[in-house]
Amino acid sequence: MTDPTILQPAPAGGQSPSPPNADPPPAGNQPPSDPNAPPAPVEDPKAPTGPPTKYELKMPENAVLDPSAIDETATFARELGLSNDAAQKLLERRNGDISKALEGSRTQIESGWRQQVDQWANEARTDKEYGGDGFDANKAIAINAMNALATPALKALLSDPQLGFGNHPEVVRLFFRIGTRMKSGSFVAAGASASGARPVEQVLYGGKTG
Repeated sequence: MTDPTILQPAPAGGQSPSPPNADPPPAGNQPPSDPNAPPAPVEDPKAPTGPPTKYELKMPENAVLDPSAIDETATFARELGLSNDAAQKLLERRNGDISKALEGSRTQIESGWRQQVDQWANEARTDKEYGGDGFDANKAIAINAMNALATPALKALLSDPQLGFGNHPEVVRLFFRIGTRMKSGSFVAAGASASGARPVEQVLYGGKTG
């Protein structure tokens, strides 16, 4: 049934229709409500419950923190009156912040080391003794000397591109000089004997010894 309109004629007998859905009259013996009364308190289900008797905290996955951080976080959380859940979030946030800081430092260190390795390579290529136009040929001489004399561990160390020690100009110079003496027959390896062989220091750096 639709609501009556303003211009709807009154029913026969001159009586106005009763408005639909009219509120029932108030029941008797009910005291009127006090408009000035304070609202009833509503319990917040998310309200903190306070610190527990003992915190049960777990180290986050891929943690970078020392295990002692659990006790440190628990002590700090108790001072603040935090719940166990809040203390766990604090521990995870701390681990995340330190992880980001360490990652940034590592990236910066790696970038700086790569610049140093590249600088060594450029200095070696332009070295006055073995660099310049003859660099490729002289590099081959140095590599041959390294392969002949260096232990597998040393060769792996000097050939590692991440470390870059094989780019150091003085390392290249050392093996270039050894290789040059090996080609000329003036270098005597350890354990070998030759008439009139000069000490290694004199072969590499010239001059007299003693």
